Amino acid sequence: MRNILIILSVIFGLLGIVFVILPMGTIAFLPAGIALALSIIAYFVSGKSKRKFPYILMILSFLLLLSAGAKKVFVEDTVKVEKQFLEEKQQAKQDAQKELENLEDLE
Repeated sequence: MRNILIILSVIFGLLGIVFVILPMGTIAFLPAGIALALSIIAYFVSGKSKRKFPYILMILSFLLLLSAGAKKVFVEDTVKVEKQFLEEKQQAKQDAQKELENLEDLE
């Protein structure tokens, strides 16, 4: 039971790390919270002499939750509007319209 909880905690912790690194919004809270809960359960299920690794997992899961929260609070997601792209798009639209007018004049 202890080993299964530790393995699941590690897997959810790794998923949480991936979701914190990628721009996924607040979805990183879910695997990090699950990893924290599983590591707490593994800590209490473990014997007195085998509590070191679940304790480390608890700390890492808590730090993962903190980093996900800090990223949500302090990192601002913005979309940069590129003027050059918009101008090229407008120019392409005008060119296409001129070509259609030229084709209509030929008929």
